[in-house]
Amino acid sequence: MLNILKKKTFERVGFKINNLGSAIQLSNIILEEKDEFISYNTIRRLYKIVKTNENPSKKTLDIISRFNDYNNYNHFIKAFKYENKWKLQNDIYEILNEMDLDLLIHFIRKNLRAKEDHVTIVIQVLRELFLQKRYSELYKALEIEELKIENITYDEVTHIGNGIGLLLRKIKLEDDVIKTLLNIKNYQDLVYTMFVDYANLNKYYLSHIKIFKTIKSADYLMDFTKSLENLHCFLNLKKTKHNYFGLNENYHPILQSRIIAQNILNKNENIIQKLEQYYLQQNNPKLPIEYFYELIVSAMISQNFEVMKWIIKKVEKNIEENYIYHIRHIQHYIIMKSYYFASVGDKVQFKKNMNQFAIEAASTSYKEMLKVFILVSQYQFAHGHDKIELKKEYKKLSKKLGHYNDSYLDDDTFMFYDSLGNRKLPNYLKNYVDILVKYRGLNLLFEYVNTAAYNLQGSSLNSSGSLLLEPTQISQYLVLGNAFNLQGGYLFNRDWSLDLKYGRSYYEFEETYSILQNYDSMGAGITKYFSNRAVKTQLMANYINFPNNTSMNRLNIECLLQVVF
Repeated sequence: MLNILKKKTFERVGFKINNLGSAIQLSNIILEEKDEFISYNTIRRLYKIVKTNENPSKKTLDIISRFNDYNNYNHFIKAFKYENKWKLQNDIYEILNEMDLDLLIHFIRKNLRAKEDHVTIVIQVLRELFLQKRYSELYKALEIEELKIENITYDEVTHIGNGIGLLLRKIKLEDDVIKTLLNIKNYQDLVYTMFVDYANLNKYYLSHIKIFKTIKSADYLMDFTKSLENLHCFLNLKKTKHNYFGLNENYHPILQSRIIAQNILNKNENIIQKLEQYYLQQNNPKLPIEYFYELIVSAMISQNFEVMKWIIKKVEKNIEENYIYHIRHIQHYIIMKSYYFASVGDKVQFKKNMNQFAIEAASTSYKEMLKVFILVSQYQFAHGHDKIELKKEYKKLSKKLGHYNDSYLDDDTFMFYDSLGNRKLPNYLKNYVDILVKYRGLNLLFEYVNTAAYNLQGSSLNSSGSLLLEPTQISQYLVLGNAFNLQGGYLFNRDWSLDLKYGRSYYEFEETYSILQNYDSMGAGITKYFSNRAVKTQLMANYINFPNNTSMNRLNIECLLQVVF
């Protein structure tokens, strides 16, 4: 910043400070204009006219800054950033207005070699060229050496992809323009493969996919394009078009994960076995999360909870920072975990993971898709009005995306499938016995109920048959087990009654998420009758104890008024 301050001083006085005479002249000008004294020797040391190892003092820097109409040196540092920003904006407008291609390319190259905000400036120029439909200049600008993916950082690549991709959502490009862009290597690397727009797979991005298929390109780009075409078909409930993909170990880890994820979209058999082979082929017990990136997304889209469970098991081994490099990657994983725990009814783990998630940190092109699964997960635990509002928000987002349907928020309690993908429901058996005994003022009631489910063999939780229903898992969907209730009371001569009751329930399976939980209940009540027992008032207290989950224990007190006409 000191060199910039010296340059501004030179621009103000109109002569270079490079000898004794110019140092004396500057000292006099400062004294005359600002009534502040700085010796010519200090100025000589400041401008390195004489050799010195001393750094300029704060007083010296403040005086020079005030000479340039700043309050002090700190004010100069802060203010200059804003001044420079506006100057750059003006430079951009002037260069674009000049219609000089060589000048434009020189400007872009110069800023790409700079250290601060260079990518932001380049993005602004590229966006302006898109908006003004100056395609010839745009093509030339995208082809420059400095924009090659190996010459910029991953974050800069992401920044460019987001900057251009978000604009493409708003403008319409002719097919010939898209084809020319897709033939430019830097556009392929910085936009097409970087900003994979899940929110527009039925819109402009689909045009990119279709047109790219007509272009002769590298194998990895064709595999990338075919994978996206399969994804488009799957989301639109159509049969996927590409079944065979060769997994090349030289491909980028995210592309490898996209290719192996085709097993999910194509509903191939033995998916977990294929995933294990993929995992072992990497020959790395602590595999970075990049290798799971598109598996995470495909598992959510296909509602393949078996794959989600497998991913969690593998990734949780590698929670060190070295293996979860980009914050965007971990955000996708957190949403998948939240969705999985919501699907199995684990509210504690769901909340724990959602507290770690920040939508702002997720990949820009994936955000709408991730919001879908946030809403679906929240819906699992919502009640009443909250559930209605979540469904409204989900439908609004689904309409915007155009490729999600209500199957993610199915209001049916559950649905199972056979090996052919046909719907299949279990048989549900309920046995009930009750005995009531009354003798004068004494009454005794005994109730017993038993429930069971059968015809479960070969049932799956999804139509692809990849997630089989475990025998004990049925207790997550149906109330299964045994329960009894014993109640006794005595009616006194003055129409007062005293009642006592005790009950217990036992789940059929020791399943963590069983609907029916073990509990015992004890209650006592007092009743008074009036008008020849046509009017009944009752006060009843009932305590319910859950031995396996004491947080659910509760005391219920009820007051009842009954009138018989």
